[in-house]
Order: sequence, then C-alpha cells, then structure tokens
Amino acid sequence: ISLFNNKVFSQNALRFDGSNDELASSAPVIENTNSRTVEAWIKCSSSSSQRFIIDMGQTGLGNGARFSMKINPSTTVLRIEVGGGGLNGTTNITNNSWHHVAAVYDNSASSNKFKLYVNGNLDAQGDIGIPIITPLTGAVTIGVRNEGGIGFFNGSIDEARIWNVARTQAQIQSSMNNEICAPQTGLLAYYKLNEGTADGSNSGIITATDSSGNNYPATLSSFALSGSTSNWTIGKNLPQQTIDNTITNPSAGTLVANLSGATYQWYDCNLDMPVNGATSQTFSTSIASLYKVILTKDGCTATSDCTSNSPLNTTKFNFKNSISMYPNPTKGITNIQLTE
Repeated sequence: ISLFNNKVFSQNALRFDGSNDELASSAPVIENTNSRTVEAWIKCSSSSSQRFIIDMGQTGLGNGARFSMKINPSTTVLRIEVGGGGLNGTTNITNNSWHHVAAVYDNSASSNKFKLYVNGNLDAQGDIGIPIITPLTGAVTIGVRNEGGIGFFNGSIDEARIWNVARTQAQIQSSMNNEICAPQTGLLAYYKLNEGTADGSNSGIITATDSSGNNYPATLSSFALSGSTSNWTIGKNLPQQTIDNTITNPSAGTLVANLSGATYQWYDCNLDMPVNGATSQTFSTSIASLYKVILTKDGCTATSDCTSNSPLNTTKFNFKNSISMYPNPTKGITNIQLTE
C-alpha cells in the first residue's frame, strides 16, 4: 500500500475490456523528432485485434505523425510504430503473465534509433525509414489509439510512464521493478494506476493521478468500474523505491551518511533547524547535540534518525574535587558549585 495526496491506494492496475475502455492523458505530445521512452507493465492473452498500450500523436497528418507501443493483429509480440512503419519484437507477451514493456526512440543515435525492451531485456532494435513528426496538437492515450476509437487494449495495464528522453537499458532495469519517486529527469507523466478498490465498486473514480510531479492527470472513459473486466483491478505488486537513510558516527565530532551520490542537508534536532552549509555526506562539528540528515537521490527523499554527536572525548575532563553538590540527598532543588 502506498500513501500520497492524503489517500491510501493499493497496488492496483486498470483492466481494459478491449471494447471501448480508454485512458486519456492530459500530458502534451512529445513533438517532432524529440527522443522519448514509453513503458508499462501489461498482462494480456492472445487476440486477433491490434491493441495499443501507449499512443501519442495525431492520425491524418501523414506517415510518422503517430508514435505507438502496441501489439499488432494476430501477433504475440511488442511493436513500436510511427504511422506507416514500425519495428516488431520477438518475445511472446500475450501469455496472460505480467511483462514489463518499453519502447525507445533515441534521436541522437546514428543507428538503431528504435529499441524495444521486454522485462528489461533488449528485444529488438533498428531503424524505421519514416521520420517521426508527432505534432504537439495531438493527444496521448493509454489502451487505445489516440483517435479513431480503434485498437482497444484487452488486458491489464500498470505503471504507465512517459519520458521525454531516451532511456538506456540500465535505466529501465533499475526502476522497472519498483514504483519510482518524483521528480525524475525526463519523466513527463507517470500513472501508478493504484486508485480504486480492486474488482470492487468504483463508481466515480475516473481520474488517474499523475505521480511525475507535472500534474497531467488522465481520465477514464467507458469503464464499467465494477467487476473484474472493465475496472480497477489487482496490479503488478511493486515495492516503493527506497534509499538508505542510516548514518554512522566513526569518530568524535563526525557523522557520515551511508548513502553516496545523494544531496544532503544536516539538521540540528534540538534546534529543529538546518545547519548552515552542512550539505556534504560527512558532517563535522564541535557542538554537542542531536543531528539528522535529509537525503535526496533519484527523486526520493528520506530522513535519518536523530543521532547524538559527542565532539569532545570525556577523558579530557578532570574535575577531581572541584565540583560540589548540595544538599545531598535531596528531592528538591540542588546546587552545583564549581571553582570557576
């Protein structure tokens, strides 16, 4: 279960019925020849009809005006299509099991500009002899072609992500098996699809939250919102992304965050305020107090526990008989007298 926007959501997905269900994103089209990546978890069986997973652009403006990740009729493999041409994968993804799918277009590559990934593995790559010219006036849809009411997806879709950058295989693999934090560089829209009660009565729950931080919600159309075939349903169970928030105290007056490669801000817990200039992984001070660090990495933020920092070694103190306390014993006020 994840908590955000003051609502508790489960690890759900959307079950599309293949007839008229669609999810319309308010995100802008990644226009012209700009690089992009679309990815999602899907679960479906074989079908004789084409099925669009994520689509953007505008039909009717000629070849190259649409960019689609889909399954073609009578096939079992993933396809990336630009309208008038495409590239097919090789892995069967219609066996009613969960598969992570991703389609990448890298405008900066000299060759193999198009890549398909299935479960984090490179499934196919190549070039398509039709330039991408997706117009900003187009639309972004999930589960159907962006106009024309064709290619309705029949199955479940979860964790739909749209990026305006070409992601590498390593980047896809690093985040495909967990929900990610926002913001992320290049993450245009992100639909966890965790709303509703799985296979329950979800009348009125027609908005999918955009968790990218860009506020591009998506709207459900024609879903029955009850039962198990046109509704919020059980999704791919993915843990939330976590980061190491532990710290160590290797020597007197020094605290170290165990996570490398993050941004850091150390706080004085007793004063409940940040320590000015303390933005490194290692924090040293001569002031005894309780300290914590707030860490940010890959869009995730975490806070350590407050840890006592003792900058002075107690063996340096030698009061001998120079302190007196009176009255002793007492259950009231006591006086402490020092020589200085």
